[in-house]
Amino acid sequence: METVYGKGGKTLTDVEEFLMSALDARREAERLSRRVAELESRARRMTVSQSARPVGGPGPEEVWMRLAEEREQLLRQRTLALERERAVDAFIARLRKPRWRAMLRLCFLDGCSLREASSRLNYSYGYGRRLSGEARRAAASLWETEAEE
Repeated sequence: METVYGKGGKTLTDVEEFLMSALDARREAERLSRRVAELESRARRMTVSQSARPVGGPGPEEVWMRLAEEREQLLRQRTLALERERAVDAFIARLRKPRWRAMLRLCFLDGCSLREASSRLNYSYGYGRRLSGEARRAAASLWETEAEE
C-alpha cells in the first residue's frame, strides 16, 4: 500500500522511479556505447573489395549502410538516455541540503548501495539510512511542489 504525499497524487514511489530512471539510463547509455564501439570496430574490419561479398549475400556497401543506420539509431537512444540522467541530476540539484544531494547522487546516479554511499560520505550506516530517508522525503515534497506548478 502506497502513501500519497499531497494533492498531486505523487508518491514517494513515483519520485524514486524517476530517480532510478537515471541509473537505468546510465546503464543503457554504457551498453549502447559498447554496441556502437563494436559496430565501429566491425566496420573498420570490413573491406570494400568484391571478393569479400559472399555468394548471394549482401555486398560490403549494403553491410556498411546497415551498420551506419544502426549506429545512428544507437546514438539517438544514447542521447535520450543521457538526457534522462541530466534531468534527474538537475532535479537532485534543486534539493535544499547538500547532504541530501550527495546521498541521492551516490545512490541514484552512481549506483552505490546505501552502505557504500554512507561510507563514501564518512557517515555511519545508521545515519546514512536516516539521511537517505530525509532526502527521499524531501525529493517527494519537491516533486509534489513542482507537479502543482
